[in-house]
Amino acid sequence: GKKVFIASGSRPVIPPIKGIEETGYLTNETVLDLERPPASMIMIGGGYIAVEYAHFFSSMGTKITIIEAGESLISQEEPEIIRAFEAGISKYAHINKGVKAVIAGRDGPRGVFVAAVNGKGEERKFSAESIMVAVGRRSNADLIKAENAGLETGEGNYIRVDDELLTHMENTWAFGDAIGRQMFTHAGDKEAEIAWHNATHDEKLKMDFDAVPHAIFSRPQVAGVGLTERQARERGETLVGMAAYSDVAKGIAMQEKEGFAKAIADKKTKRLLGFHILGPLAPILIQEAVNTIANGGTTDYITRSMHIFPELSELIPEALGRLK
Repeated sequence: GKKVFIASGSRPVIPPIKGIEETGYLTNETVLDLERPPASMIMIGGGYIAVEYAHFFSSMGTKITIIEAGESLISQEEPEIIRAFEAGISKYAHINKGVKAVIAGRDGPRGVFVAAVNGKGEERKFSAESIMVAVGRRSNADLIKAENAGLETGEGNYIRVDDELLTHMENTWAFGDAIGRQMFTHAGDKEAEIAWHNATHDEKLKMDFDAVPHAIFSRPQVAGVGLTERQARERGETLVGMAAYSDVAKGIAMQEKEGFAKAIADKKTKRLLGFHILGPLAPILIQEAVNTIANGGTTDYITRSMHIFPELSELIPEALGRLK
């Protein structure tokens, strides 16, 4: 073809756990074939997919055990959000961090088990009715044998592209999970728009990966966009502001005591660099921060506008008003 678009996607990562194939397991794809919720489930992994399904199945009455090899769940989030999130999810799931699943097997006629070891080599055994593997996703570039076309791939076998989503080959673009950058549906949709535009127009557009928002649909909810505080400080002098849901009237009325927002801005220009929320309706509340960052706006872009009283949207300018 004169123009080639690669959107080969990704598939679940299955770690090398002895006996896992013979034992059987669910993924975020096969789990949708279930006709009833299991009485208990071992969740291998502690990222976005794992905690969302942990929330869903616990709401359906399933007893959840999470096994996470790292030292925290949702490790890409801000430290304050991680701590509050883990405290919230621990109310309905048994969390085990710093342990790596190494063996899986049958445990009785209808049960399964997972053996995991910690950093000291000590082993623990977890039993349940089913296992779900949710440790991440991997590129399908190996399945389409991208190297046969001369395409360059990087770590994780993701196809290399520039900010215009062009591969190193002429008239060949790649996007979505195939490139492994911000692997969210809405990011893939925007990348598809940009790749098509760049293939059909002389004026090129660049994908702003810093402006890609994300959300965790669990209890509590989480949403974020832009840089973390650590990332921002690595780039220059930074202002940080935090506000609790209970700092605004609607949050008080809701008796919301755990939720909060964190704003991050450039000290010199007041450009908004990042925004992170934990609490009810976080994926909705984050949107005006997303719009501001996507358009390179300063904090004034939000604080100069009025926010309806008494509504949760007041949380956003409240956090910005506390930048220091």
